[in-house]
Amino acid sequence: MNLKGNPINEWSSIDNLATLDRLQTLFVTSANFEGLNGLDVREMIIAKLSKLTMLNREDISAIERRSAELCKCNGLEEALKAPHENDIKRLIQIHGEPIADKNKAKKINVVKVSISYQGKSLLRPLPTSSTVSKVTQIAARLFALPNFILSRGCKFDLSGSHLQHHFSIDRKIVIALFKPKPVVHL
Repeated sequence: MNLKGNPINEWSSIDNLATLDRLQTLFVTSANFEGLNGLDVREMIIAKLSKLTMLNREDISAIERRSAELCKCNGLEEALKAPHENDIKRLIQIHGEPIADKNKAKKINVVKVSISYQGKSLLRPLPTSSTVSKVTQIAARLFALPNFILSRGCKFDLSGSHLQHHFSIDRKIVIALFKPKPVVHL
């Protein structure tokens, strides 16, 4: 359906399009709409129209749809939810209740890791879900290391007991706890 150039600027108009069961492709002028509470107009439209597969000549991936739906479910303040109540109820049925902690809903938990090799040190934020082998691969790319150096093994110094829970242990890696900050020595 091509709605570009039409004077549509109300979210209720997009809500009405949701009643069209076979609507898969939509062309609409996004500039006519305003995003809400930091949400992008594209995300809002994707979250409202569950059957849509293409918006303004761009495919909508499953990841983009899930992200848009979760952002809408978690991202609207109470004052802005009233006109979008039906959408939010539908999204809660799909994804469950919104996450109460806004920071957890929008951020990946990371830890700053200092990676050192031959006197050079780089401080990089890494997801707490990183495995030791993944950290080793990242370090190898950062310092352009050949494979034979990695096969000799690495020494990880992880400070703080909270880090022990976030990294899995590879047989080649020696884990040792030291104070100030996490350091990977190659």
